[in-house]
Amino acid sequence: MRILTSAGIALGAIALSASGITLAGADVELGKKEYDMKCAVCHGPTGKGDGPYVSQLKAGSSDITGLAKANNGDFPTAQVLMALDGRTEVQAHGPREMPIWGDVYLAEGPSGKPPKEREGYVDERLRALIAYLETLQVK
Repeated sequence: MRILTSAGIALGAIALSASGITLAGADVELGKKEYDMKCAVCHGPTGKGDGPYVSQLKAGSSDITGLAKANNGDFPTAQVLMALDGRTEVQAHGPREMPIWGDVYLAEGPSGKPPKEREGYVDERLRALIAYLETLQVK
């Protein structure tokens, strides 16, 4: 069973309100770097689900280029944020093979800093990654 930090719970609460999420100022170039380093091995360089590690996954890898199309043309920012962060467990989604990037970024972030500053690092990376994922969407 997963113990949620108050920061993780707060992030999940924000993610549930799509109107509360803004990608204004998100660094798409940083998002591309994060994607290339952390996501492309499974999702592939263009997000089609054809990364070199896909054969290692039980369920394969999803094509993430159609997220907006599957959501009536609107990119599902809140859902993607929750999936990427991963610190708020959603029982109905079942087990996840994808890393819990919120924990990964928290560990990578500035150590010895106050929680708010460490969460700022997590937020910056997740928002940048989401901004980049939006550029991969099929029209």
